[in-house]
Amino acid sequence: MAGDEPMLRDLRHDDHYQVVDPDTPLPKIAGLFAKKPNDAILVYNRKDDLFLGVVYLYDFHKAYGQPPKGVSVIHKATVKEIANPNIASINWNSNISQAWALVNKLKPKALLLHDDDNEFAGFFSNEDMWAGMETIGKKVV
Repeated sequence: MAGDEPMLRDLRHDDHYQVVDPDTPLPKIAGLFAKKPNDAILVYNRKDDLFLGVVYLYDFHKAYGQPPKGVSVIHKATVKEIANPNIASINWNSNISQAWALVNKLKPKALLLHDDDNEFAGFFSNEDMWAGMETIGKKVV
């Protein structure tokens, strides 16, 4: 870890995400992807103040092609039924090397940023990661 690396909060973040309720029906998710196909859909339970998972366009198509167990009618399913729960969170005062180490260790499908009060502060996309690695001059293999 290099002390001179920028903190994650200082890196440019392309906000390629949308936050939805767990009970959002998949046809509505299709509409979101139709407008912004590169976005990550973050599934957030407001009642419990908890992110439940993430859905990318690839996951959405996969679910329609092969519905998950327990889903008999895919177009009547909700986003929580197809969301990938493998997400991680990192403090936005961490640096890019710390984020890279976390991703390599946990292999999350999404990396969320939180502030010092543990409040959601954003989504750290793959593009953000690559840009951060370029900032510090590291090659990603």
